[in-house]
Amino acid sequence: MKTIACILSYKMAECVEDTVMSLDKQGWSHGEDLFVFENQAKETAEDHNFFVTHYTGENLRMGGGWNYIADYLRGMCDRIWFCTDFKVVHGSPSPRVLENVPANIGWYHPVITDPGHADYCFPWMMRVNPAGYRDVKMTDSICPLITMECMERLRENNNGNVFDKAFWRGWGLDYDTCWQIRQMAKRVVLHDAITVDHSAFGSYDAGVAPESKDTFRSLAHRAMTKRLSEKYGTDWHRKIMA
Repeated sequence: MKTIACILSYKMAECVEDTVMSLDKQGWSHGEDLFVFENQAKETAEDHNFFVTHYTGENLRMGGGWNYIADYLRGMCDRIWFCTDFKVVHGSPSPRVLENVPANIGWYHPVITDPGHADYCFPWMMRVNPAGYRDVKMTDSICPLITMECMERLRENNNGNVFDKAFWRGWGLDYDTCWQIRQMAKRVVLHDAITVDHSAFGSYDAGVAPESKDTFRSLAHRAMTKRLSEKYGTDWHRKIMA
């Protein structure tokens, strides 16, 4: 099953280079099955990153950027590996490994290194069983692989979009999408054989984000809670994680 890896970036040339080089060592070919989507217009990009293969035209943020990628690659592959900035620290997420992920898995995610802050919401994302796949209710959305079959069905659920547009800042997208995929009788899994390291809030710490980190956290949490409550009720967390 053909898989294309896509990195969504916003003014983070150094981090993108690290991610591209990390994946290059795993056998991904930049410009062939590994693309970099810069989340802004080429004309206004101050940092013309050599690794960028596509520009979205404006800052669509995370949810909009991933919808752009899904639409751009529609019909071109069997799976898309949606990536933010990370480095591979254990195992080999090579094209061959990801193309052999079982067909009954709709959402696949490597495990992560310890994020290093006590308020991290998804402690099950860290490595438990190096032997293989682990079924979970949902995962963080650092670098999920999603099948094209599931994406087509998600479009039917979300007014033509793979990801609900209400989650354009990213928070809530993981809960919502994993829940919907599980309702399709597809598995949501972590792969304990592969570990990646991701620095959260990279663009905020670098001072290039369009808002402060505190503003982002407040608005993203508010939007997530509002939309998930509308879709699943005020006890949405219990329902999704049951």
